[in-house]
Amino acid sequence: MRSVRRHRAQSRPGEISYLASHDVLTELPNRTALDEHLLAAVERAERTGSRFAVMCIDLDHFKEINDRFGHASGDAVRETSRRLQEAAQGCYVARVGGDEFIGIRPGAFAG
Repeated sequence: MRSVRRHRAQSRPGEISYLASHDVLTELPNRTALDEHLLAAVERAERTGSRFAVMCIDLDHFKEINDRFGHASGDAVRETSRRLQEAAQGCYVARVGGDEFIGIRPGAFAG
């Protein structure tokens, strides 16, 4: 399966970059993309004095859905990720682990 993805990626410009920066199951940005986005947010905050929030989201048993029920449950996992991203409007949401997500929300927050 990976060789098929690799072949498809090589035949379409930009797909290698996409695959390197996104989680295959959820299609959300991955840890690599998150690191780049977070670094840019920190640099922007230092340069402009802007603020941002980082939210850690842990969905209990999220990874177990795929492990227990196999790849047929992938659609349910993708739908859960889509709903999470929809609920976090205005946030950059990335999957960083089996059931762990990080959201970065730009803007000022009263503390």
